[in-house]
Amino acid sequence: MTKKLLIISDSHGNNEIIEKIIKKEKPEVIIHAGDYCTNEEWMNKHITYYVDGNNDYHNKRSLLFNIFNYKFYLLHSDEFFSFNQTTYENRLINLARENQTDVLIFGHTHIPYIKDDIKPYLINPGSLSYPRQSNGNKTYVIALVSWNHIKFELKTIK
Repeated sequence: MTKKLLIISDSHGNNEIIEKIIKKEKPEVIIHAGDYCTNEEWMNKHITYYVDGNNDYHNKRSLLFNIFNYKFYLLHSDEFFSFNQTTYENRLINLARENQTDVLIFGHTHIPYIKDDIKPYLINPGSLSYPRQSNGNKTYVIALVSWNHIKFELKTIK
């Protein structure tokens, strides 16, 4: 048994692009790492797990949840941000370890990032609206999760 997860972040009110991706990917679980910039009614209807970013104002800053035997920590991460990539990554790894999580999903940077070689895995799906990496691609992540395996794939919106 495998579950398909759609991991997104930093959509900044672009609900249409989220609906398009949901229709294309048909995920069983949808995760949003903040800066959704839309109303909670829409979020509750379409998104399984979500947190607020620095542009959302509902005070839902982090969330822990389980899928199969994997423990997830979801946050936007603006409060841990550093322009020094090593410092930033270490802060997130320490946070994941303190909370005994397998996967930490974060946003804020608008730059996709997947570190899945050793636990805790760090996943940033990038941005659906305002990408900041050099190629300018709008991105999201698909994760396939089973009881003993998890695989992450970065996808580009075409």
